[in-house]
Amino acid sequence: MRTAILALTALILTVLSLGLNFQESFVPARAPAELAEIRPDGWFEGRAALNFRRLAPRGNILELRLNRWRPAAAERPWIQVSVCGKALGMLPVGPDVARLAVDGDCEPREVALELPPKPADNLEAVDYAAHLAGARITSELGIPIVDLRTLGMYFALFFALALVLRYSAGSALAALLGMTIFALFTVRFHDSSALKTISFWMFFVSLALGFKVASLHKTHTISSLSVRRGIPDASPFWSICALLAVGIGGALRFYGLNFGLPANYHPDEVPKINAIMGMLARDELNPRYFLHPSLLLYSTMFLNKFLHAVGVFQGDFRESAFLAGRMVSALAGTASIGLLFLIGRLLFSPASGAMAAACLAVFPLHVTCSRYMKEDALLLCFVLCCLYFVIRAVERNSVRSLLCAGLVAGVAAGSKYSGALCMAFVMLAPWFKSGRIDPDFRFLKALIPALCLGLLGFACTTPYAFLDTPAFLQGIRTERSHMLKGHTETIDAWSQAWSYHFGRSLIGGMSPAALMIGVAGMGLLALRRRKEDLLVVFLILLFYLPAEWVKAKPAPQPERYILPCLPFLALAAAELCRAVAASRARLLGLPLFLAALLFPAYRSLALASEIVPDTRDLAASWMRANLPSGARIYLDWEPYVPRFDDKFFEVVNDPKKRIMPLLGVEQLRRSGVDYLVLSSLMYDRFFSQPGRKYALRRLYEQVFRKFPVVAEFAPRHGTYGFNNPVITVFALKPAEEPADSKGGGVFFQSEHGGFEGSGKSRSGAG
Repeated sequence: MRTAILALTALILTVLSLGLNFQESFVPARAPAELAEIRPDGWFEGRAALNFRRLAPRGNILELRLNRWRPAAAERPWIQVSVCGKALGMLPVGPDVARLAVDGDCEPREVALELPPKPADNLEAVDYAAHLAGARITSELGIPIVDLRTLGMYFALFFALALVLRYSAGSALAALLGMTIFALFTVRFHDSSALKTISFWMFFVSLALGFKVASLHKTHTISSLSVRRGIPDASPFWSICALLAVGIGGALRFYGLNFGLPANYHPDEVPKINAIMGMLARDELNPRYFLHPSLLLYSTMFLNKFLHAVGVFQGDFRESAFLAGRMVSALAGTASIGLLFLIGRLLFSPASGAMAAACLAVFPLHVTCSRYMKEDALLLCFVLCCLYFVIRAVERNSVRSLLCAGLVAGVAAGSKYSGALCMAFVMLAPWFKSGRIDPDFRFLKALIPALCLGLLGFACTTPYAFLDTPAFLQGIRTERSHMLKGHTETIDAWSQAWSYHFGRSLIGGMSPAALMIGVAGMGLLALRRRKEDLLVVFLILLFYLPAEWVKAKPAPQPERYILPCLPFLALAAAELCRAVAASRARLLGLPLFLAALLFPAYRSLALASEIVPDTRDLAASWMRANLPSGARIYLDWEPYVPRFDDKFFEVVNDPKKRIMPLLGVEQLRRSGVDYLVLSSLMYDRFFSQPGRKYALRRLYEQVFRKFPVVAEFAPRHGTYGFNNPVITVFALKPAEEPADSKGGGVFFQSEHGGFEGSGKSRSGAG
């Protein structure tokens, strides 16, 4: 009976929350995403359309408000209205609100508004334009009615949440309260992609399951820093597993390290190489580049020199510097796996340490970031190194280890400025040592020299922060402005319910299964409330919340900002698996661990299988073989598209800021260019990222609709990071060609460097 009541309540809450969330009021200036060919001020000429998604095929009503104001002596136009291509009749522009039934099966539900054509002798006639003041979707129920598929999916989410809460809390009241909170969240934050809502659901379901595991796991097994462990030293099994994880993880990170070279497809690598070459040209160590600290630059330069000296690298120093910088990241990423094992062994057990290391070894985000000449992998390595010294200091009552932790925290800040967050857990060491509100006095006295050593560590890795202070401060101001004002779009935490990175970074960076197990592990650790447990939860929040708070989440790889969360979520997942194996549900322990390991492992192997050659390389080879030599080709931003440095084509490659204004259909037709090449690394941000640059999105939509696609190169396993964008080649037809030509085209999928498939190309940007 209670289950039936929960199901009925879930259904009612689903209908209400989706109906109330639906963007029922559409004002042109506020909702240009749903309006086609209607200017933000509401005026339109010719044909315009309103597009509504996820509506039920029957029962919804559109209320249109058309401004009755007209210029003097202008006639009142009549508007032809159609829904899903079916004409409903003529609508006069007047003071009354028009109510139209928006029945149909098309998705999205398109309501077309068409004015009669202008007379040939008066092309400037203003009476052949109309002004849309607003629109509203409603129904006889007072709220919009969504389609059955959306309703069913959300009912399943509501009901599953209710069952999990009832199971974990043992109370139907808790289930009702949880569903109500979820409904309020859906009303406030649900959008057409449903990503925020799904993320919220995953987080709280996983957390509730973790609480349940904590209630099942009453006894405290091996896990206290105050108890010497016998198992770690008695058996080498877990150490062997950790070494195996390090070996496999290292192989994944070094595989395909030369992708895209010498074309340099990662745009952020070039400024760093320029800084290194500038230091060599000036015969000085001042990089004169402070958007990031200097440790990565020095490491790359000295490793490159060393490998040239021993004969591993030969030829141009600049070209080999790209590979040397990536090797620094790959080495740091591989070392992080071993460091996580040591941390897990000290905090919990060798089993937890080995399982966490194995998971980190195959997480796609960590594997990918360890292949780029970027600061992220280096930062994480020193974060883990600093944490290891803090834990070692507490376990061995060693002030010397605490001082080492302070020094390494400074080095972490020298790898990336956000590494200064390491000082937070260095300063918590006195309380972590005492396990009480009162800190350990001996450790408390050591904090000042530890902080001084941190400053020394930063000074050693970024010395010109002090020797060239004006340039350093300018770089800091520029980076601070970037963080606060955003990148392509300003994305603040509250607009995304602090779930942007959960849904867009962690799900893809870990796999949904591994993420849910990690969050469940957080629930277990939070409820057990031992100091080791709370430290791991604190570390996850320490690196997650600032990444959400900053407004810069730049595509195409905003997920790199969340990288430091991965090892601690892996620890939480490993400890959950170990706790389940030690509880009454012990048979679930191994399947949980395999789910946390195998899903991300499959994804990482799939991405690695097509990393070389990149889709840009495949596109370049096909274009040379199939397009005429000397053809005039307009390319998207240079790092995101194929390279033609051999002058095989006449390339028009404009600076980044000029790309979008040149994409107008008429501008392209008058340009005299034969072919247009677009990369998903550029246009996908306007379709997948939150924001309101809908005018740019419509530019790309028009290009995909108006020009035929002659070839498209897409990775079989999807674009990730800066690898394998979808490359689309358009033929720019003359003006007399019929509009909306789709083209036959050729569609290629890359697999192990080959082409596969042919036939119709995709003609949509999404």
